[in-house]
This record gives sequence, structure tokens and C-alpha cells, in this order.
Amino acid sequence: AVASLRSVIEHYPEGTYAANAYYWIGEVHAAKPDPDYESARQALVQVVTGFPMSNKVPDAGFKLGKVYHLMGDCQRAKETLQSVATDFSDKSAGKLADKYLTDQIDC
Repeated sequence: AVASLRSVIEHYPEGTYAANAYYWIGEVHAAKPDPDYESARQALVQVVTGFPMSNKVPDAGFKLGKVYHLMGDCQRAKETLQSVATDFSDKSAGKLADKYLTDQIDC
């Protein structure tokens, strides 16, 4: 799956689906039986910083916060999730970030 998604990015780096491809690369790396959180982090950061107008930014930000938490960087997770909860309070990702902060983050 990652190879196919990378092919989309390689052929259409500024295309409509590039942000989605990076997002799903992050999801795949995080969901593997032996997760590669660093690769997931890199892909999700690319969505947030490289495609700030994409509709995937709220979801990527939420997943990025979770990945930071899973990597053991509680403070960075908290900051990222708080930002998503505040900036996207009207989106499902904002609500999920707020819930994750309440239920999972203790730092």
C-alpha cells in the first residue's frame, strides 16, 4: 500500500490527492503489527505543514498527536492535540482530539 501511495506523490506531488496519500502512508505505518511511528510521524507532519489548506489537516493533526503519545512524547502530544481541539472544534477530529486529551493524556 505504501508503495502505491508513494507513487501517487511521485507522479503528482502537488496534486489533489497528495495530502491524502501522505495521510494514508501515516495511517499504514502506525497500524502495522510492528508500528513504525517515526515514519507515520513524518508522513503526518507532511500533511500538516506541506498542505495546510487540505481537508486532511484536522485528521492528520489528530493522528499526529496520537503518534507523539505512542512514541512517548507526552508534552508534544498534548500540544498537538490541544491545537487540533481548538482550531478544529467544529470538526470530528477536534472533538476526538479533545476526548483523547481527557481520556489518555496525563503529563
